[in-house]
Amino acid sequence: MRSLALLLVAGLAATVALPAQAAVPPESCALVYPVATSCTYVAADVASFVGTGPFHLRVSYTDSRGRSRTRYDIDSPAGEATVIGTTDARQIGIGDTVEGEVLGPGGALGIGNPGAVPHSPVRMVEAPRLDGDTTQVHDPAIVASRGWYYVYSTGPGIPIRRSKDLVRWESAGRVFGANSPPWAPQLVPGTEFPWAPDLSFFAGRWHLYYAVSTFGSKRAVIGLATNVTLDPSDRRFGWRDEGPVLDSRDLADPSGLPSDYVALDPNVVRDASGTPHLVFGSFYGGLRSLRLNPASGRPVLPLLPVPLATNVQEYTGVEAGYMINRHGWYYLFASYDYCCRGTDSTYNVRVGRSRSINGPFIDDLGIPMLAGGGRYVLVSHGDMRGPGHNSVLRRGNRFDIVFHWYDAANSGIPTLGILPLRWTADGWPVARD
Repeated sequence: MRSLALLLVAGLAATVALPAQAAVPPESCALVYPVATSCTYVAADVASFVGTGPFHLRVSYTDSRGRSRTRYDIDSPAGEATVIGTTDARQIGIGDTVEGEVLGPGGALGIGNPGAVPHSPVRMVEAPRLDGDTTQVHDPAIVASRGWYYVYSTGPGIPIRRSKDLVRWESAGRVFGANSPPWAPQLVPGTEFPWAPDLSFFAGRWHLYYAVSTFGSKRAVIGLATNVTLDPSDRRFGWRDEGPVLDSRDLADPSGLPSDYVALDPNVVRDASGTPHLVFGSFYGGLRSLRLNPASGRPVLPLLPVPLATNVQEYTGVEAGYMINRHGWYYLFASYDYCCRGTDSTYNVRVGRSRSINGPFIDDLGIPMLAGGGRYVLVSHGDMRGPGHNSVLRRGNRFDIVFHWYDAANSGIPTLGILPLRWTADGWPVARD
């Protein structure tokens, strides 16, 4: 455990050595009884921890009313080893107050991510609560059409919500009459309903891409449905199932070739010539992209996806890629760390940019997203825990970031969040409250 302490300190020194004058290095604690026995700090990075008892670790945050709320409190008995981060969902999130203490002989506690890249200071903002049907929302995709804003999200049949003003939301049905299209349970046994829909308009039709999988599996399929309109009162309205367009398997799956990516979290962006590209990927293998045939909506070279982003320092994944273009730059937003743990979620959104749709995507400190870089856009703050899986609404020169978050004041229920995006003088998006 003494070697762990040295590794943590050495890793921290290595991050400071990077050319990043404005960077905030990730804090860390390296406690070994009796040399160092306690530490307290506010985390500026998502961190994992390991230890051998006896030790005590308390992680807390301040809610919207200024009250300190405990996320978790761990007492490790003497001699008991605890490894968190690689096998357990409990992580230290940005803005968390960390209090660590080793309590006796044999006690050791290491907190931090050795070798983690530095990042710029984080702007802490909190989403306002919206009205109407805004809870139980995961992975929202937003578009505007004929005076309405539509949000499609993860859930049985792919639920649809709509609003006139981005504040008051109402249910507007769902895409599929059943929980999933008929082919989904045949290709992915155990799947319950589609995940992570994405809406885009090209070739005269709306294209709805979505994923079917089971939690933690590499077996996943991206499907497609099309429609000529999003208005349910239009007589032409009706979603047409186009079937699967991309899939992934692990090494043990005998049904086809294994892949080094996961076919999840689709997003379509068009390049300067108008050609659509599919951004996708999750946890295993990071984010990738493929050029699409506009006529069919299917990948042109499905076996040759372009790598876009990975997460190599924090022992968790990067997923939910969403790309936009603005003023000659392509901006790649992505969600990092743990989703779907209620108020224990450490999900956060980061961004990099490139002059090419295929990257490399670089953050404001010059660190590639393929090397763990990414400028923070959204992190937990107050009652807004684990914000992530964003989409972006553009109306002329105005941008809004749309995402889900877990409401600590409402039993950790996943909730729709919307915040305006502003742009710095050097062209970086900043979420504002």
